[in-house]
Amino acid sequence: MLKRRLHMLAGPASAGCAALLLLTALMSPAAAHPPYFGDRQTVQHPEFGPVTYAVLYGDGIIAADPAQVIVYNEEGLLLAATPWSLYKQIICPGSAPARGCAVYDETGLAVFEPDYPAWATGRPIAVDGRPPRDAYPQHTIDAYGFTERPATVGEMVWFTARTVLARPIPALLGTLWWCLAWSLLARLFWQWKRNRWRLWPVRMGTTFKVIFAPVVFLVLAAVPVLTWLHFPTPWFYFLLLLTLGTVLAFVWTRPRPPVA
Repeated sequence: MLKRRLHMLAGPASAGCAALLLLTALMSPAAAHPPYFGDRQTVQHPEFGPVTYAVLYGDGIIAADPAQVIVYNEEGLLLAATPWSLYKQIICPGSAPARGCAVYDETGLAVFEPDYPAWATGRPIAVDGRPPRDAYPQHTIDAYGFTERPATVGEMVWFTARTVLARPIPALLGTLWWCLAWSLLARLFWQWKRNRWRLWPVRMGTTFKVIFAPVVFLVLAAVPVLTWLHFPTPWFYFLLLLTLGTVLAFVWTRPRPPVA
């Protein structure tokens, strides 16, 4: 009987060990890097000509790289900049030449729209397509040239859907990971319900599961949390994957009715 129980726990234990190894890798120190550009969109401005909206990333050392959207002209001179945060999306509608591009800040659930009268030529921010080595968002570039407003619920859903469609494989893997993390607790839930919410009689196997399942859950849950600190994703997106994984775990582990 003991051998059989150890065999049943081998899968979850292996998952827990793998999670610990991944956590160790994520916690290891990383070499500092210079600022770099992410997504870039170029549109036509009636006064400044071709302007480029670019996501400028700094160095988060052991956490997520801070992000700031900056706008620069053909000469690479700064025209406007949003405040920095952990995650930003550039959205350029079909009427971009007339309306410009908006910026969605998932951290603050806000939308930044260009304030053209406040645009002004500033320091060089793009040299040969790269930012200067001292252009860290959190230290050297002040925000100006954008107005901020709260994002609507529809915009939150739309921008999160854009993230999922742009990266379907990570979204699928994240959902399955949360499903794995919740599966042991979900099994205990269904077993408790089958016992009519009673805690008696106490069995050794059930007691061991009650202790072991939360430990495995905490280890597995820590992996996406620490991964988020290193590779930022919108928290609304993070919450979506958590919810989908949880629902999938409870549906997957739900006892099937006996076949007549």
